[in-house]
Amino acid sequence: MTAQDIKLLGELEDHAQKQWNHLLNMLCQVTGLPGAYFSRCDTENMKILATSDGCPPLTSPGDKFPICDLYCEHVMKTGSVLAVDNAWEEPLWANGRETRVGVLSYLGLPVRQPDGCLFGTLCIYDLVSQDHIHQWQALLQSVVNIIESDLNLLELGKTLANDSVTDPLTNLLNRRGMESRLEELLSLGGRLAAKSPDKMVLGLMMLDIDRFKQVNDTYGHITGDELLCHFSALLRDAVRKEDLVVRWGGEEFLVLIPGINLKDLAGLAEKVRLLAMASPLPATPEPLTFTVSVGYGGWNRTSMDPEVMERLDRHLLRAKELGRNRCCGEPLLQ
Repeated sequence: MTAQDIKLLGELEDHAQKQWNHLLNMLCQVTGLPGAYFSRCDTENMKILATSDGCPPLTSPGDKFPICDLYCEHVMKTGSVLAVDNAWEEPLWANGRETRVGVLSYLGLPVRQPDGCLFGTLCIYDLVSQDHIHQWQALLQSVVNIIESDLNLLELGKTLANDSVTDPLTNLLNRRGMESRLEELLSLGGRLAAKSPDKMVLGLMMLDIDRFKQVNDTYGHITGDELLCHFSALLRDAVRKEDLVVRWGGEEFLVLIPGINLKDLAGLAEKVRLLAMASPLPATPEPLTFTVSVGYGGWNRTSMDPEVMERLDRHLLRAKELGRNRCCGEPLLQ
C-alpha cells in the first residue's frame, strides 16, 4: 500500500469517526439519555470505537473490556436486539457487572460488516430505569444503517488500495506495489551491507517462464493462469520472508533480495531454475513440465536508477537467446 493510499484511508477513517461521534450525540439529544456508544466485539474483548460527548466516564473511545456478562456480548452472541428497561428486575441482568456499576437501562442493536458477519453493537443506556426503552429501536436502526454504510465504504477503500498494488491472479505485488516497498528494501539492504562488506545493498532477479505462449496455445489460458500461480508459489517459498517477489508483467517476475552477496545471488538464481524444472504443474492427463530463464545482478546504492531494470532485462534476454532454461548475470548492474 502506497503512502498516498495510507493517507486516503486515514482520511476516510477520520471522517467516519467524526460522523459516528455526531450520530451518537444526536441519539442522546433526541432520546434524552445520557450515554450512547458504538463498540466492536471479538471472542475476548469489547472495544469502544466511539461515544457521545456527554457519555458518563464508564466508557471512552479506545477502552477495552473483557467479555463477561456484558449487554453488548449478549447482542453479539444472539445477533439480535436487546432491550432492558430495568436491569434489577430481570434475573438475567440483576447481578450483572454492568448493573452493579449502575447501567440499569439499555438498548443495543447489532452492527454488521459488509460480508454480513457481526462487527459490533450500537447502544444507548441510562443510569436509571427507563420504561419502554425499545421505543427508540427504529431510530437506532437508522443510525446502524449509516454506520454499516461507512464500514462498507472503508472496506471498499481498503480493497481498492490493495488492488492498486497487488496482482489479482497471483496475489503478488505488482510494479506499483514494488515501488511502494522499494525505499524500505533499499534501507534494509543498506544496513545489512554496512555490517558485512561482502554483501550488496540489493540483489535482483528477473525471471521469465519459457515458451509460455506455447502453454496458452496448447493447453488454454486457464492452464496458463494455473502455471503462473504455481510458479508464484514456488518463488515465494524459495526466498526469505524479507525478500520481495513481484509479478512484473505477463509471465515475467522480479525478485528483490536485500543484503545478499554475489555468490548467494547466483546460487539463488540457479536454485530457482532447478526448482522449476523439478516442480511440474499438477495437471490432467499428465503433469506439465516447464522451465524458466533468469537474469540477475547486484545493486550497491541506496537509491535506484531507472536503467537498472533495463540492464536486468538484457541479462534475461541473453539467457533466452542462449537457449533458455539458464541464468545470466553480472556482479553489479550500475
